[in-house]
Amino acid sequence: MKEGFAGMIVDVASKEYPKVVSMLGLVGINPAELGEKVSVGIVAGVNGLLDEVARDPQHPRRAAFNELVAGYIERLKHDEAFRLRIEQVKRDFLAHPGVAAYLHELWDELRDWLARDMGRPDSRVRRKIASAAAAIGVSMAGNPALRDSVNEHIEHTVESLAPELRDGLSRHIASTMRAWNDEDLVREIEHSVGRDLQFIRLNGTVVGGLIGVALYAVTHLIT
Repeated sequence: MKEGFAGMIVDVASKEYPKVVSMLGLVGINPAELGEKVSVGIVAGVNGLLDEVARDPQHPRRAAFNELVAGYIERLKHDEAFRLRIEQVKRDFLAHPGVAAYLHELWDELRDWLARDMGRPDSRVRRKIASAAAAIGVSMAGNPALRDSVNEHIEHTVESLAPELRDGLSRHIASTMRAWNDEDLVREIEHSVGRDLQFIRLNGTVVGGLIGVALYAVTHLIT
């Protein structure tokens, strides 16, 4: 993760400040090693600050951050030029290969950590999920308004998804059945219907025979 961040720093510095990077090489400083040291320092500093803010709900940085975010939200609502500029910055940032590599490495580390944690009997993630589910259950049991609101949201979600799911399921079933040959189709029908299929065959034979006898009798009575 830090290696990807360091590479991104060196890449940006090489594009924005090529002369400075060249001078570093002339004085015997390896830009890659410098980028790694800078990235390590930045990551350590950011982690330390985040830990400090997380431990103190009244931390001035927390209040400043909340105020800054509120200001940006207002500008994004009412300033079209600012919104477009932010969108462009976001696209440029996400398009950078160093960012893609960093996010990929971060996701791999998170996935490995989750797999290791969920594989332990004392999984922290499992405990957190169970605790959150229990808290939600208690809140819903004692709060009819919350329960009704959740039910309403679930109903609206199901109603909005039902047409798409219905059409997708219908297409999947139709395409699957079209791909079956006759032997597969008969086997699936027999497997699904089971012994009832024998009764259907027997009943069909009996009913057909009775109809034939009735028609034969009617024909002789008429003639």
